[in-house]
Amino acid sequence: MKRKVKSLLAFSLALALPLLLAGCGDPLMEPVPPKADAAACATQTTRQNAEKRILAALSSAGNSDFSSLPSILSGPELPIRESQMKVAAKTGQPNADMQIPYPASAVFLPSSCSWPRSITVITEPTQDQYSQRILTFTQQDPRSNYTLWSEIVLYPGAQLPFNAAGVQRVEYGDQPAAGLMATPAEAVSWYADVLENGEKSAHWSSFETGDLYLNLQELRSDLASALATSKGSQSETFSPDYSSAKILKLSAGDLVIAQINSTWVRNAGPGGQATPATAAEKALFTSKPSQTLTVKYVNAVALFIPSSSKGTKIEVLGAEREPVSVKAS
Repeated sequence: MKRKVKSLLAFSLALALPLLLAGCGDPLMEPVPPKADAAACATQTTRQNAEKRILAALSSAGNSDFSSLPSILSGPELPIRESQMKVAAKTGQPNADMQIPYPASAVFLPSSCSWPRSITVITEPTQDQYSQRILTFTQQDPRSNYTLWSEIVLYPGAQLPFNAAGVQRVEYGDQPAAGLMATPAEAVSWYADVLENGEKSAHWSSFETGDLYLNLQELRSDLASALATSKGSQSETFSPDYSSAKILKLSAGDLVIAQINSTWVRNAGPGGQATPATAAEKALFTSKPSQTLTVKYVNAVALFIPSSSKGTKIEVLGAEREPVSVKAS
């Protein structure tokens, strides 16, 4: 089982190789001035250096020591993947989302040569029915390794509202674009409110809610029925981490990849015992049951903000959600 989990993580990181060959690669030997143009940045890299960098990352990925993961993963993907590996080791069933389909249908390279920098990849659907992914890789400075920052699973049947083919150079940044329905910061904050409050949210009508919200509502409804018998209660609060969001400035609008943390507290009522609700929660739960259970989740979402003139809503293209802590209290 350990070999299977290791191989899945190694395979997912292998996708970074063609990405780096198409992008900046490894400028370790020749640091690039932050204000150099994109063409100069690209020509100062070599295939050999990129291969060495990825081979080192794959070697680390094959190590069963979880402490090696921070050198390969970052952002929401680090706690999410750590949790997925723990669950897989406990249950013997690796999460299907750990395996990333290949090849890529689109690669979005930064138009400027400055740091920190991001590269976004959209994978192709595969014959074995793996969902498409939006992958984000980041590099903090010219001398650091690229890391996998997020892996967003696109919703089945999702239609990307922008050109997602070939290699493109785009602007990354957090400056609000004129004429869009919302700024990136507003969109992330609004969607966190929708996840928490549903139709009661003041921003409900601004979104095509997507499967993340629908699946949450289904689970909440099931829990509400179970808790009602013992006069129990539940609440989940969402906290957007906008400061780390990755934003692509596309001609059709802004694509925003953001982390939203949440804490789900369930109280079973007087004399009751609150227990985990999903297979992943059960695998992470190691304490004795008590009246209250606190589950912390990491959520990563992809939001597309269209022009306000389009008359369309903010689209939730995909998401990744994983419990990272399950404790009785």
